[in-house]
Amino acid sequence: MKVTKFHWIGLAVVLAGVFGVLSLGQLRAQNAGGTAVGPTKVAVCDIVKVFREYQRAKDLTKELKKRTQAFATENTKRKTALDVLRNEMEGFKAGSPEYEKIMRKLRGGIVEREVWGTMEKESLMRDHLRLTKEMYKEIKNTIAAVSKQSGVDLTLQLDPDLGNIPSAEAFIAQISRNKVLYNTKQVDLTEAVLQKLNEAYRIKKGK
Repeated sequence: MKVTKFHWIGLAVVLAGVFGVLSLGQLRAQNAGGTAVGPTKVAVCDIVKVFREYQRAKDLTKELKKRTQAFATENTKRKTALDVLRNEMEGFKAGSPEYEKIMRKLRGGIVEREVWGTMEKESLMRDHLRLTKEMYKEIKNTIAAVSKQSGVDLTLQLDPDLGNIPSAEAFIAQISRNKVLYNTKQVDLTEAVLQKLNEAYRIKKGK
């Protein structure tokens, strides 16, 4: 009998299926001392919503807003002091001892304000990043804990709300990053994660 190219392709497909079944059987046999592996239980969690509604994140936002307002107030105060020096300097003849004295003081004040402003902004950004990283780690650990309690093997990021996207390009870019195309409410762990986080935070703040 003549063996054609199509016969070889068919034989390859059959063999691939056989070896695939054998490999899956070996994997299941190796797990838990030969106990068969059950179906993977998957859940979802909207980590963006968790960041937005976690009480610690809300408190951090308020604290950063206070620091930003305090910075703006101090910055205005320093600028006003420099403007006063500029006005004083205008009352003296350029090159006179009084003029030069105020000029040196003005230059020093300008440099001091710039250095102070740069350091304050960097400190604010550094603290914001550090605390955000801390919360992200805390949230990830809580998601893991809730997942284990729920018997979940894999938790995926729930797709964000697409209702407020301003353009078609942004819409397409967002849906290309989506990780979940369908889920039931029963597998959404978002509220359970938020509850666990906020309870732990309230206890920690109360100490």
